[in-house]
Amino acid sequence: MSFADMCVGHSLDAALSGGLQPGLVSEIAGGARSGKSTIAYHLLATHILTHLTSSVAYIDTQGTLDPARLANIIQHRLHAHQLQLEHPNPNLTMDGLLDRVKIMRAFDILGILSAIEEIRSSNTSSPQDAAETKVVDFLIIDTISTPLSLALTKSQAAGHAHMLTLARALRTLCTTQQVVALLLNSTVMNMDGGSSTVGAFGVGVKPALGGTWGYCVDDCWMLSTQPMKEEDGREWRVIECLRSKRGGEGRWGAIRFEGTDIIGIRSDTRKA
Repeated sequence: MSFADMCVGHSLDAALSGGLQPGLVSEIAGGARSGKSTIAYHLLATHILTHLTSSVAYIDTQGTLDPARLANIIQHRLHAHQLQLEHPNPNLTMDGLLDRVKIMRAFDILGILSAIEEIRSSNTSSPQDAAETKVVDFLIIDTISTPLSLALTKSQAAGHAHMLTLARALRTLCTTQQVVALLLNSTVMNMDGGSSTVGAFGVGVKPALGGTWGYCVDDCWMLSTQPMKEEDGREWRVIECLRSKRGGEGRWGAIRFEGTDIIGIRSDTRKA
């Protein structure tokens, strides 16, 4: 799934390893109000507009999903999508698109594991059921850090066991059913300071959940802590690739949130 499809302006795909890919577990880390949920909403809209026979599962672990904003973004993207077509698709309607968004609530690890199993089971349903239920091939968890942090706080040993169990369940779902998984993570202060910098734009923070979790995801992008401001007051945030099993660490792009749009303006590669 291309990041370019969700942005107005220059493509960010070259900077961000080409976007999300089936079979991989990807992560976007960012602080509160950094815009990571808005990015997830846009990627969700991109998916249901371009994959007409599939659906999206959105696991909300904090009760913070904003249905009205999500619907506004989908409606805005639908209008823009239809304008780009020589002959608008009459089968693309708001009701039809929203029917393919499965909202799930899970506030702990066991709840997330149950939701993943429900998705797996639904995707492998009998052929007669498949015509009525669209296959889920895009999974968003917003956020992964809250339930895992809670488990780790109660017991480090049990928490790490839960972490690895969850990672295996996600990996199995993605690889066996070619699901795209996007996990939203929070950030924490980087107490190592200058001795161990994280990225070029987020030196003071790093993705939450520690080093073990980093091995559980294929790609990790982080949104800058502080926006860059231009003279006219416009704010841009940097999204940088911290880790990628496909290569591209250190690449970055700049984005701006404007209403229901995400504007992409430039990208670059970190100089050695």
